[in-house]
Amino acid sequence: MVMSYQPQAKVIYTGKIGSKKSLKELEEMAKTQFELGSWSTNKKEHPIRHEYGHHIFHELTDYDTITREKINKIYLEKYKEILDNKKWNKDDCSKYTKQVMDAEVSFYGLENIQEFGAECIAEYLSGNPRSVAKEVCKILLGKR
Repeated sequence: MVMSYQPQAKVIYTGKIGSKKSLKELEEMAKTQFELGSWSTNKKEHPIRHEYGHHIFHELTDYDTITREKINKIYLEKYKEILDNKKWNKDDCSKYTKQVMDAEVSFYGLENIQEFGAECIAEYLSGNPRSVAKEVCKILLGKR
């Protein structure tokens, strides 16, 4: 399953979605990635919500430095809390899974501010957001 967002074109690309097994594969991938702490939800719709999250995040923050800085502050606090100023590394995920779950963020969200925003939005759109996703989306909605 391959999905990506191209901010310059404002397009979401999908690939390898074409068989009757695609939804089942998405469901299995989401459960696995959530259990590892890599994704913020265990729903098969997560990668779709995540890519739409990129679009929403870019549209609401690219020209709004105040909003972006508020979210960046939360991102940096969580990054430091979990990784203690070490560089994020996909290979270390299992070592930090409990810390990520307790901090209410995903590993993928620690990669950079764009992934953090997209993960928070995807979690918020799932209908069951944790406190970090709620706070970020309140900022995006202009309520903070």
